[in-house]
Amino acid sequence: MNFAILSPATVFSLIILLLYLYCLQHRRQSLTPQIMIPQNNTPWPHVDFPRTKKTVHSEDGQNQPNQGYCLALNRRLTSKQINSLLATGEIPVFLHGPLMFPWVIGRVLRCLDSPGITQRMTSAVLHSHIQYQIQHTYHPALLPSESMGNVVNGMVILGLRREEVAEIDDYVGLDLHYKEVEEAEITLLDGKKRQLAVVVHIWTGAKSLLLTGTSY
Repeated sequence: MNFAILSPATVFSLIILLLYLYCLQHRRQSLTPQIMIPQNNTPWPHVDFPRTKKTVHSEDGQNQPNQGYCLALNRRLTSKQINSLLATGEIPVFLHGPLMFPWVIGRVLRCLDSPGITQRMTSAVLHSHIQYQIQHTYHPALLPSESMGNVVNGMVILGLRREEVAEIDDYVGLDLHYKEVEEAEITLLDGKKRQLAVVVHIWTGAKSLLLTGTSY
């Protein structure tokens, strides 16, 4: 083609057409999914997606497990809040091990989308008990102790409905535990200590399954 005989308007139109085709090709490449192939036969990571379409609220930081745990651990309630939760729910449950994490107890209670999980939790100390790790698992077990010096640091969750208590019992496993009401010590917002009656799951399985001398 002899470009010398083309009019300026035609040349300008060709330039616009070439720019359009270039931009179109660039856009197609940017929209093409980039597939990352694992190297050295590395297996694909397993992702356990929650079976719910509801989103997790971020007010309590439940979408960030560490943040949610810190919020629950440092949360202090007033006597009025404690009494209100005691009046509307079952006996509080003492949580230890993985259940201390709001996102874990949230899954157990089937309420991942509830922003009130951490608002119902506060740190607690259980005296005269020892915490062991169950062999070949990440789960702990509690046994009574005659010494007041043996304490277990955990959390309590208040305002539970009856069906929520049943979910916790099912998760812990009443075939290897029995339930007992003990007193746990909590710290109120004003810094005062308060003894609170809580449900504790005590291990009844074989003691040979517990790792002695190992802190959980």
